[in-house]
Amino acid sequence: MNTYAPILLFVYNRPAHVKRAVTSLQQNKLAAESDLFIYSDYAKDEENTEAVKEVREYIHTVEGFKSITLIERKENWGLAKSIIDGVTTQVGKY
Repeated sequence: MNTYAPILLFVYNRPAHVKRAVTSLQQNKLAAESDLFIYSDYAKDEENTEAVKEVREYIHTVEGFKSITLIERKENWGLAKSIIDGVTTQVGKY
């Protein structure tokens, strides 16, 4: 049995970009055999709340992967901290 490296996707407040990225990932021939981890930071201010909410609604509809794990932060970690945590966690697991 083959084990493939997980796919990590970090999202925030750009729903159109997230949709394009997911669509592109879904088109890969091994997508259905790959684990997808989506990390979603919470809005850092009121201005970003609606866009973050839209992104989060969309990521709950994503299909086409072996498994999909959503990590929705309850606070804004910032990109660097989120990436360091996500990559460290998944490298340790895989």
